Amino acid sequence: MLIIHGSNLIASRQYFLDLKRQAETSGKQPISLPAQTFSLADLITALSSLSLLGNEPAVFIEDFFSRKPGREKKNIIDHLLNKPDLDLWFWEGKDQTLLLKNFPPQTVTRFDLPKYIFQFLDHPTLDSLKPALAAAAPEQLLSLLAHRFHQLLLVSYGQGSFPPWQQNRLQKQAAKYSQEKLVQLHLQLLKLDYSQKTSSAPNDLAAALELWVLGL
Repeated sequence: MLIIHGSNLIASRQYFLDLKRQAETSGKQPISLPAQTFSLADLITALSSLSLLGNEPAVFIEDFFSRKPGREKKNIIDHLLNKPDLDLWFWEGKDQTLLLKNFPPQTVTRFDLPKYIFQFLDHPTLDSLKPALAAAAPEQLLSLLAHRFHQLLLVSYGQGSFPPWQQNRLQKQAAKYSQEKLVQLHLQLLKLDYSQKTSSAPNDLAAALELWVLGL
């Protein structure tokens, strides 16, 4: 069993997909279960099933640990803790360190964002953009920036629910801009994303990010 999680979603997702491809090429039968609804019985059945060709199963599940708490989820987690050697792979779209603290270390792999990315998100300048671009793809930075400025908008309007440490951090950053400026910057990021996906942008994404930062 392996549980893949962390703040670096692009790297963790790629690793998860690579493992699924490796399972296929090794002759196993990849099986996906619906994270929000499968039961312990469904999991046991999937792990013990064979394909028509006799291939052994390899079960892949996304965002199970983000599922709402409940008796069935607890039963599944208890089963996993007792059987860490299952042919079972999880991917989580966020850091689940606290929830995974009781799992054996060898069953958990966390992908963290490089510190330069956090420095850029907290203080987007040309000086912080350069090392961030060296540490991550421009597409990832754009996605993270859009998410951050969406959070700043929520905070500025008194909305959203964040842990106290994050709330304080976001409030300090949001205070640097007026609400009108936050709306403008967020819309610019969304338009930038659209222009890149439709190949209508006049510049490559790295250059476009530089121009956006200059507009701050």
